[in-house]
Amino acid sequence: MKALEHEISAKQDPRRMSGVQLARLGVQILNKYDLSLQCMSCGEVWSPPAGREGALATGYWVCPNKCNL
Repeated sequence: MKALEHEISAKQDPRRMSGVQLARLGVQILNKYDLSLQCMSCGEVWSPPAGREGALATGYWVCPNKCNL
């Protein structure tokens, strides 16, 4: 994926993204309410931390193993 597409997607709330958009980032949502993401490459599951005012941190979609960069 192009860097610009990653940048645009990284600013969106994944709970409002389509399955296709999430797949482009290499993740899927396991739990919409607690926001648990799963890497489509290695299967790692994580919950991205919320930043100020509940916003997701930059790079929230990056697998802890870095396999979807």
